[in-house]
Amino acid sequence: MIRIRRFAFFGFSAAGAIGLSVLLLPKVAPAILGVCCLVLALAGLFLRKAHPAVRYLLLGAALGFLWFSLFDLLTVRPARAAADSGEPVHAVVQDFPTDTTGGIRLTVRLSGRSPFRPKAYVYVYSEDAPAYVPGDEITVSGRISLADTLRGSETDVFTSRGVFLLIRAKDAPAVTGTKSGLRFAPAYARHAVTAVIRRIFPPGQAPLMTALLTGDRTELNDDVALTTAMSRSGVSHIVAVSGMHVVFLSTLLSFLIRRRRLCSVVTIPVTLFFMAMTGFTPSVVRAGVMQIALVLAPLFKRERDGVTALSQALLLLLLVNPYAAASVGLQLSFAASLGIILFSSRLYRFLSPRKKQYGRLRRGAVHFVAAGLTTTLSAMVFTLPLSVIYFGTVSLVSPAANLLVLPAVSGAFMLGAVCCVLGFVLPGIAGAAAWIPALLCRYIRLVVTGLSRLGFAALYTTNRAVIVWLVYGYLLLLLFALLRHHRRALVLPACAAVLGLCAIFVLTPVVTAGPLTVTALDVGQGQCLTLTDGSYTAVVDCGSSSGENAGDLCGKYLAGRGRSAADLLILTHYHDDHANGVEQLLELVRFSAVVLPDPSLEENGLPDRIIALAQSHGADVIYVTEDLSLSFGNGAIDVLAPIGEATENERGCTILARADDFEILITGDMPEALEKRLLVSYSLPDVEVLVVGHHGSKYASCDDFLDAVTPEEAIISVGYNTYGHPTPEVLDRLASRGISVQRTDLSGNVSVTKW
Repeated sequence: MIRIRRFAFFGFSAAGAIGLSVLLLPKVAPAILGVCCLVLALAGLFLRKAHPAVRYLLLGAALGFLWFSLFDLLTVRPARAAADSGEPVHAVVQDFPTDTTGGIRLTVRLSGRSPFRPKAYVYVYSEDAPAYVPGDEITVSGRISLADTLRGSETDVFTSRGVFLLIRAKDAPAVTGTKSGLRFAPAYARHAVTAVIRRIFPPGQAPLMTALLTGDRTELNDDVALTTAMSRSGVSHIVAVSGMHVVFLSTLLSFLIRRRRLCSVVTIPVTLFFMAMTGFTPSVVRAGVMQIALVLAPLFKRERDGVTALSQALLLLLLVNPYAAASVGLQLSFAASLGIILFSSRLYRFLSPRKKQYGRLRRGAVHFVAAGLTTTLSAMVFTLPLSVIYFGTVSLVSPAANLLVLPAVSGAFMLGAVCCVLGFVLPGIAGAAAWIPALLCRYIRLVVTGLSRLGFAALYTTNRAVIVWLVYGYLLLLLFALLRHHRRALVLPACAAVLGLCAIFVLTPVVTAGPLTVTALDVGQGQCLTLTDGSYTAVVDCGSSSGENAGDLCGKYLAGRGRSAADLLILTHYHDDHANGVEQLLELVRFSAVVLPDPSLEENGLPDRIIALAQSHGADVIYVTEDLSLSFGNGAIDVLAPIGEATENERGCTILARADDFEILITGDMPEALEKRLLVSYSLPDVEVLVVGHHGSKYASCDDFLDAVTPEEAIISVGYNTYGHPTPEVLDRLASRGISVQRTDLSGNVSVTKW
C-alpha cells in the first residue's frame, strides 16, 4: 500500500462521517459518535496489532463527527437565533446583485468577527434600491427565515451552498459603510470578465462563453433551447466549472510558460484565484485542490496519488461547509472523478489499439476516440445511478456528445480566456479575434441540439422497464469486473441487454396505449394535465409556482411512455402556474398543434415566446376565438372559447374531452360567476371526471356548477401554497355529493381511465 494512501483513508472517513451527519443522523448523534471514535482511535495507538488503516479510519470519523457538531454550534445556531429574534440584520455584501423575478438577490455574510458568520440571501423588491457592490455594509429589516425550509418543505438547496438564512427585505437595505480588501477581488474580477465577454462576443454566444469562463449560468438559463438540449444529451457539465476547466487553464499556462518549475509556481496562485472567481463551487474546488496537489508532489518529491488528492479535496470542502455533502453537484463531481481515477486507465488499455495494429494516423485517431470514450464511460460508472436518483434520466448519446463537444469546449475556453485578457487592453483586436471561439460555441450548440433531438437520445425512469434494464446492466458490469478469465461468457447476456433496450423503445408506446385517460402530474402549486387515447396525446396547461420545472416533469413523463411527439398542447390561460413550463416542454416534445387563448391581452411576453417557439418547431398555432372541436383518438376534445374578459382567469378556455360516454371537464382557474355563465351558455353533459377549478379555491366549483355536471371523480392539482388550497369549503361541497377526490399533493401523479 502506498504510504500516502493512508491520508485517503483519513480523508474519506472524515468526509463520510460528515455526510452521515448531514444526510441521515439526528442532531445529537454526531457528537456522541465522534467521542466514541476518538476514544477507540486513542486506544488503538497503544495496540500494536491494530492495523494503521483502522486507526486512520477512526481518527477521520472522529474528526468528521466532531467537526459537524462544532460547525452546527458556531454557524447554524447563530443563524437560527437571528431568524427567531426578528431584529434588523447587519451584514456585508459578498457579490454583485443577481436579478430575480421582480427584484434582486444579494449574497451577504452577517457582520461580526467570528470566521463562522453565516451567509444569507437577501431578496430586495424595491425599485429605488441602490447599486450594491461587494464590501457594502448594509442593515436589513424584513422577514427572516432559516434556509432549510422552502414552501413548507425541507430543502438542502441553500444550505449546501453555505447559505443558512433567507431575508425578504421590507425596504431597500441601507448602506452604512463599505469594506475593502482582497477577499472581494474575485467578485470584481468575475464582474469585469462578464462585462468584457458581453462587449466582444456576439449576443447569441456571450451567455455560453460567460458560463464556460466564470461558471455564471444566469443568462444561459434564459436560453431554454440550449440548456434543455445540454441536459438531454448529457453535457450540462461543460458549463459547470469543474476539473475539466482547471485542466484547460493549466494547459493554457503550460503553453504560455515553457519553464516547467516557473509554470508550476504560477499555476498554483492562478488556480486559487480562478477557484475564488468562479465562486468556490464544489466541482472547481475539487479540481483545483487535486491540480495543486499534483503540481506540488514533484516539487516536494512526494508521490502522486489521485485517490488521496480526491479525498483531501472532499474533506476540505466539507470542513468549510459540512452541509455541502447534500449538494448534487458535489456528489456528481466526486463520483465522476473517482470513476475516472479507478477505471479510466484499465478501460483505455482495453479500447486502445496495439502499436502495430494500425498506421500512424489511423492509430492516432483511434487513440483519440478511445481516450474520449474512456473518460466519459469511466465517469458514468458512479454518476449514472446519481443521475437516475436525482433527475430520472439516462442520456444514451452522452458518450458521443462528449466526444464531439469536448475538443471544441477546450478550444473555446482557452481562446476565450485569451480574448478576454486582450479585451481589457486591446478591445478592438479582442473583438476581431473573438469570432474564432464564438464559432466554436456555435458548433457546440449545433452538435448538442442535433443529438438531443434524436428519438433515442435519453431514457427516463418514469418507465419502470428502464429501471429493470439499468439494474441488469450494472449486474453485467459487476460480472465483467469479477470474471476476468470468462468474459466471453457474457457476450450473450450483453446482446440481451442491447435487445432489451431496443424493446423498450419499440414496445413502450404499444404497452401504454389504452382508452381515454387523464393524468394530473404532480407539479406542485400549478397544473399540468395529460390526455391520452390510444396513440393520441394531448397536454393541457404546463406550469408551476412552487419552483418545480413543470416542462421538464411533463417531458420526462411522456418520454417514459414512449411519446416523444404529441398531438395537442392546449393552454387554458397564461398565468405562470399554468404556462411557465411550456417553453421547456416544447423543446422536449414535438407537438402537431398548439391551441392558445387570445394572446393580445397579455403583456408579460410569454405568449409571444410560446408562439415563436412553437412555430420554429413546426407546430400549427391555433387561437381560440370561437369554440373548437378537435378530433382525438376515439372521441374529441372540445375547446370552449373564453366567456369573460375582466381578468386573466376569466379569459381562460374550458376543455371538454370525451370518448363514448366518458367525459373529462377542465375549467382552468374559472371563478364562480363564470361557472354559472358557462352553464347558461352551454349544455354541459354529466361528466365522469372534473379537474377542480383554481386548485380548490373556495371561489370555484360552486354548488350550482357541481349539481349541473355531477362528476363522479374529482382531481385537484395543488401543491404547497399560502392560499389555503384546497379550501375546506370546496372539499365539503365535493364530499357532500359523494364525489371521489384525488389530490396531487397527497398522491403524486393522479390518473383516471375510462372504464
